[in-house]
Amino acid sequence: MNLINRMLGNFLLLTALLVTCASLSVDWLLGPGAWTNSLSDCIALIEAQYKGEQLTRESRSVIERLQLKMKVVEALKRGEITLLDAAACFCALHEDPRSWCNPDHPRPERDDGEGWCREVINWTERYMSGDYSPDQVAALRRRLEAELQEQLECDGDVTLPQ
Repeated sequence: MNLINRMLGNFLLLTALLVTCASLSVDWLLGPGAWTNSLSDCIALIEAQYKGEQLTRESRSVIERLQLKMKVVEALKRGEITLLDAAACFCALHEDPRSWCNPDHPRPERDDGEGWCREVINWTERYMSGDYSPDQVAALRRRLEAELQEQLECDGDVTLPQ
């Protein structure tokens, strides 16, 4: 959790800086006595402002997804939701393939329930490793793996709820 909190703090700081830069108007650069004397410089400044606004929107989206994943994992840990429900939430958070930012492995397909369950199990383990003992993390992982195995043995496949 400490790692997630530090990452979230860094994201918020970056977002604040981007929002500040993006909120600056380009007009003050284009008035009398402006620093720029050519149209290409003005266009470059406008494009930079647009990219800053786009980065701000993307940063907010990433932060919101992280916060929602943390809430889902907390509910899963407390036994308030099932592994399948958590996997369905993770899948919904990444409905848009562009939202997937994990270079270690590709995003599971929508109908790959087992892949989403494994993503939840791995994410939960990483999330908990900062604030819980290795024994607690291992116990939760065993519980989730057993839940997945039970589903596979009963149905032979994992179908996520809609």
